[in-house]
Amino acid sequence: MPHVAESPAALECKQLQVVRPHALDGTPVDNYLSLGQVVGVHINEAYLKDGLFDTHAAQPIMRAGYRADYAEIGEMFDMFRPSA
Repeated sequence: MPHVAESPAALECKQLQVVRPHALDGTPVDNYLSLGQVVGVHINEAYLKDGLFDTHAAQPIMRAGYRADYAEIGEMFDMFRPSA
């Protein structure tokens, strides 16, 4: 799979479906939702810690909405879901 060689990780996906959502009144909106399935995972071994991907070390950037808003990971912490 072609991907950026220096990237800490890459997901190889196959497109399953493209959906055009509708507004509450039933009219189609000017956006599309692409759904896919991950069929391959490529991880640079330098970013594995005890067999798990070290997200903090990879320093990914994330889309944060609007036209140009992105974010970086700051402090990491564990928070487990309470058991029922």
